[in-house]
Order: sequence, then structure tokens, then C-alpha cells
Amino acid sequence: MSDYHKFLLVRSARKTLMMVMKEDGALVVRSPRHTPIERIRQFVTDSTDWIERKRARMLSRPQPRVKSFTDGEEFLLLGRLYPLRLSDNAYRIGIIDNELICPRLWLELAAVKLVAWYKNEARRQFNERCTRFAPIIGVEPRGFRLTSPDRRWGSCGSKGTLNFNWRLVMAPPEVIDYVVVHEMIHLKHFNHSPEFWKAVESLAPDFKRHQAWLKTNKHRLII
Repeated sequence: MSDYHKFLLVRSARKTLMMVMKEDGALVVRSPRHTPIERIRQFVTDSTDWIERKRARMLSRPQPRVKSFTDGEEFLLLGRLYPLRLSDNAYRIGIIDNELICPRLWLELAAVKLVAWYKNEARRQFNERCTRFAPIIGVEPRGFRLTSPDRRWGSCGSKGTLNFNWRLVMAPPEVIDYVVVHEMIHLKHFNHSPEFWKAVESLAPDFKRHQAWLKTNKHRLII
């Protein structure tokens, strides 16, 4: 059997079959709960050409580099690179003298500790922006949540709750502004109509450049 027939099957209450190609080339098939497996396999087989093109395109993109957590390794925060410095005298993570300081005694838990630190920084950044943009846009969001999906930087819930990918805190401030503005304006425009994009452009006139930055640099926003 061809490798293209290997896939992760996700069943839900949806009504149609759909395929999604992940960044690493893995194929995900989303299916209605009771669709026969034979029908799903035929759906994948019939889509072999699409799968091949999509996978080749995905794998041609720069791939994320796994962090080694060694002295001097660079980490992004608000669009700036900071070299990691493992310290015997530090007891918390923070930026000091343009270096990202991490206690050496946390080395075995560095990934967990750094993710927690990034999430705290993300909460501060998103809270500041939601507070700043809400009166300008004329909305009152019901708060926000941090998420970490593979394919989305933000979303707007039907009940007015905003969702932001915590990895965005690594992006430049103006890129974070764009994503926050984008999702907050969805509280007034629940689609991507011309009116929606006009409202986005009024507050983020370079939004297309910010979209391009996220697309180009997505592989860098990792821990």
C-alpha cells in the first residue's frame, strides 16, 4: 500500500469528508461518525495526486529546529532574538542584559519551564492589547484564552471569548497587534466580508505584510 494511504482518522459530527495536511507531511482525514472505512479509503485513494502535491509543498518549507537548551541558543520574544544563558545563580527565567536567563538547575525541565514563562508573557501582551483595542473597536470581549493549535493564530468564539496562540508572543509587536485586531473585529463582523477587512485595515494598515510574516516565520515560533 502506498504511503499516501496512511492517515490519521478523526470522526466527528461533521457532514462531509475532508483532508488536512499537517506541517510534517502527515495526512489527517476528518469524517462523519458513521462513514464506512472503505468509503474513506477510497476518498484518500482518489486524492493521491492532491496528497502528493500538498505533501511536497509542505516538506519544501523550512522545518522547525528542535531546541537543545544550550548556552547561546537563540530564543524569540516580541520579534527579538535573545541568547539563552544557563545560570547557577538564577532562580527564575527572565530577560537580563539582553540575555534569556534560565536557572541551570532547571535544565532537565527547561522546555516545560520556558513554555510556562512564555505563556505568562503572552497573557500580559494579549491583556494589554485587548484592553487597548476594545474601546477603539467598540466591543467588549468576554476575556481570552491561550491555545496552541498547529494551524491557527487566533479565533473568536461564538460567546465572545477570544482565543490566541501563545506562540504569538515570539512575533513582532505589530504582528501581535494585527492578530488581536483581527479577532476582536470578528466580534462585530462574523465573517471575512469587505467590511471586515476594511475595519482591520483601519487599525492594521500593513496587515498583509503581517500575514506574510507569520506564514514565512511560523517554523521559528517554537520551543
